[in-house]
Amino acid sequence: MSTNKSERYQLNLWEPGDDFIRTEFNENFTKLDGAARVVFGTYTGDGAATRHIELGFQPAGIILMREDGIMAPSATSIYGGLAFQNRPAHSTMWGNKDLFSVDESGFTVHYQLFEHLTITVNTLDYVYFYMAIR
Repeated sequence: MSTNKSERYQLNLWEPGDDFIRTEFNENFTKLDGAARVVFGTYTGDGAATRHIELGFQPAGIILMREDGIMAPSATSIYGGLAFQNRPAHSTMWGNKDLFSVDESGFTVHYQLFEHLTITVNTLDYVYFYMAIR
């Protein structure tokens, strides 16, 4: 059994002669996993007009782009961007159109076709990369 705990995350620390208990290792890994400040992930677009991407926490911000790294390949299509809490990623080129926004447990993406603008952060079968900041 561990004798000490680390200061910041209260991780188990062992002294010479301490017995190793598997549950203490698992406790450490659970605490470290919860302490991650940046989470990376992907999703594949399903073509729905609105879709929630579940993260299990409310991010402080999201950076989103297509798998090829493109965010805005033309003046009429948008494939990603940056959003913060209470500040969705949106386009002002043809009126304020939200691309995606942070919500309580992840973020919400949109797929919308307008006369002069295509919001494509949920295009069917496209893969998107995101970085969520806690």
